[in-house]
Amino acid sequence: MEYDSLWRRGFRSTAHCYSGCGAGEVVGMVSIAGALATGSTLVQAAGTFALAYVFGYALTMGPLMQEGEEFRSAFMDALYSETPSITVMEITAIGTDLLLAGGAKFDEVLFWGSLVFSLSVGFLFAYPVNAALVRFGVKEGMMNPKEMRDDSGHTAD
Repeated sequence: MEYDSLWRRGFRSTAHCYSGCGAGEVVGMVSIAGALATGSTLVQAAGTFALAYVFGYALTMGPLMQEGEEFRSAFMDALYSETPSITVMEITAIGTDLLLAGGAKFDEVLFWGSLVFSLSVGFLFAYPVNAALVRFGVKEGMMNPKEMRDDSGHTAD
């Protein structure tokens, strides 16, 4: 990668956000709609939304705390840098999921197909938000992988 553009950094940032929020959303849908068999759409949406934030913040805070940052500082960093993209991603993803499969049950193909599709929609909507956050210096956009080194001095490939 000879040139690390804003859009590449925005894409990496969105992929990072997507991994945390997507995991939270899947856990939320599977646990709340599936295992708990909660029929309430409001409970499913609110619970999934909350879990997406927990997972998204955790994926940002964990590495910061490993580098020595205190919990409060890491939380504030996650709050400022992740909240806009998580909010956009989850509103569009959960909204799409409810629109397509609001009454679908855990064992139906519509439930799972809608979940996959809605996560993709969330990614697409969060991408320009993450790129803007990188552009304005709120996020770093996940560094260029060629510039990341481990302790032995080898580049991460």
